[in-house]
Amino acid sequence: MNDWKHSLRKTVEYWLSPSPAALVRILRFKNRGRTNECFVKVITSESGRAAEMYFFRHDDGTWRVFPPRRSFPSLTYPRFA
Repeated sequence: MNDWKHSLRKTVEYWLSPSPAALVRILRFKNRGRTNECFVKVITSESGRAAEMYFFRHDDGTWRVFPPRRSFPSLTYPRFA
C-alpha cells in the first residue's frame, strides 16, 4: 500500500517536487459534503518559476491528479439465457 497517497503534502511533493526553499500554497479548496467531492488547487513558486496543479480526494482516502469517477444511477434488468 502506498501510504504517501493518503497525505496531500506527500502527493504534492511527489508531483511538483518543490525544494525546501520553494513556497507552496493552497489557492483553492472545495469540499462538497453532500456529494463527497473534495479538491484543492496547489501552486508552488521558486526563483521565478511557478507550477500549479489540482489534487482530488478519492473515496478510498487517496489524493490524485484526476477526479474520481462519478457514479450515475442506472437501470438494469436480469438477463435470461
